[in-house]
Amino acid sequence: MKKSTDKNVKARSISAETSCPYLGFIDDPGSCTTYPIEGHLCHRVKKPTHVRRSYQAKVCLTKEFGKCPVYQDDWKGNLPADIRARKAPNGKQSCSFPAIIIIGAIIILLLVLLGEQLSGLASFIMNRETMTLPVVTNSTGIFSPTERPTMGPYTPPANGTDPIVTSENITPIPSQTATSTTESEPSPGPAVMTPFGPNEQYLLHRVRSGESLTLISGLYQTTIDVIVAQNFIVPGSTLWPGEILVIFPGRMDSDGLPRFRVLFLEEEVLISEFAAEQSASEEDLRFYNSLGPGEIIPARRWIIIPIG
Repeated sequence: MKKSTDKNVKARSISAETSCPYLGFIDDPGSCTTYPIEGHLCHRVKKPTHVRRSYQAKVCLTKEFGKCPVYQDDWKGNLPADIRARKAPNGKQSCSFPAIIIIGAIIILLLVLLGEQLSGLASFIMNRETMTLPVVTNSTGIFSPTERPTMGPYTPPANGTDPIVTSENITPIPSQTATSTTESEPSPGPAVMTPFGPNEQYLLHRVRSGESLTLISGLYQTTIDVIVAQNFIVPGSTLWPGEILVIFPGRMDSDGLPRFRVLFLEEEVLISEFAAEQSASEEDLRFYNSLGPGEIIPARRWIIIPIG
């Protein structure tokens, strides 16, 4: 095999008949692997250049390396484009024009969406004083899970403070009785504003536009601390319309209360699989969601997941 006379190319350990002597690493020209990698350079040219892996596999690392035009004695040019790697390993590659257009379009879209959100928030703040808010309680002043209060409009006072809930604004009416299930079947699951859980002490509340923690806590005769303790809420943060909160009506003390995540199941699922997926215990899921002894959680229902 032809030996290199380049002073930078050292003798390699592998057989001289199996690979080109000019193929090597950038910091060790005399060594190379026996398989194609991006780190191989051709040291036959004046400026060592990375070689395509496909060309390494077909020529450089085979007995056919002698047929390479760069291997010839009279070669003095740069590495041909069909041999040269498209880009150096770990090198910077400029973005193509279409990629720049796509990135720019995404940035513009995000700015537009952000502007709409800020505009909606500003409109909400400006119109906060004129919004009509629902205020409910029951005739005894304590919310009962077996009653469904009627909702009536209420205009906040001019000073902007949240109203003090009284029993003069509502007329409680009995709620519909859910169809009972046998002990061998799981419960149908809570709907919004339907009591559930141990002793039917919990409710799910869907936040309406303009509602605050102060309003909601007065609505259910509980405290802001209790609501914050049972939900992922940062004190002082804004509630978003449509957000689902776990409520403990009539509870005033937040000590010892578990915190919940709320999920809506589109499809039925095995309790064991769901518990493992959510890192929760089957016992807690059955207890807080009034699930029966069955192994399946029905579809189209809310599930509260205790997390601490």
